[in-house]
Amino acid sequence: MGASLVFDYNLAFNFNANNIGANKKLGGVTVSYDNIGNVNVNPSNQTFTDNTTAVTLRNLVDNNKHALIATELTTTMSIQVVDGNNNFKVETKFTIEIHSEFEQPKLVYYVNGVAQDVAKLEAGNIIKSLYTEGDDKVKNGLAIQYGRGEDSFYTGVKVDGVEIADNADTAGKVTASMSIDGVSSASAGFDTDTTDKQIKISDGVTKGKLKVTFTDVNTVKTTAFINFE
Repeated sequence: MGASLVFDYNLAFNFNANNIGANKKLGGVTVSYDNIGNVNVNPSNQTFTDNTTAVTLRNLVDNNKHALIATELTTTMSIQVVDGNNNFKVETKFTIEIHSEFEQPKLVYYVNGVAQDVAKLEAGNIIKSLYTEGDDKVKNGLAIQYGRGEDSFYTGVKVDGVEIADNADTAGKVTASMSIDGVSSASAGFDTDTTDKQIKISDGVTKGKLKVTFTDVNTVKTTAFINFE
């Protein structure tokens, strides 16, 4: 069975009393969701009175490809308005986009505060993770960007609420595995033999493309690349 992705979203209703009228009131609000192939949407139909609801999507992850089977959920909302002895319903259809927990991460290397496309491979075959210098906190080194956040690319850091961890055992964590793209004999990883935050590239490699694969709690994988030399 595929993994489940649980997401919460808020629906806010702001009605002007002058528009509804003294004898009118808001009745039930019903939300229904279209099934997506073999993905089970549970519940597929909800009626609620507050502004928060939660839906569970089961079998959403292709365990062979480690990717989401679907990225959109078609939703229909029906709002009932009671006007004395008369009821009328307003219905609207919209699409909810579904994203994995670590969608589109990006690796960026800074030199004196300027973002670069190529990371510097330094003595000892290491790439330094992001650090700042001086009163102006000038950026240098390799950073990870995700959502609205940016931090040093290293285990234990949090980027926009998601932690790069040793184990992605709960939501809000991803693991990061590294390789040199197209070179199976080479390796890369966090350098845990020093207190400095840096990436160790296997000896003998002088240039290439660092590939980082992030895996979330639902086993969904995303990748980020950066050239180095």
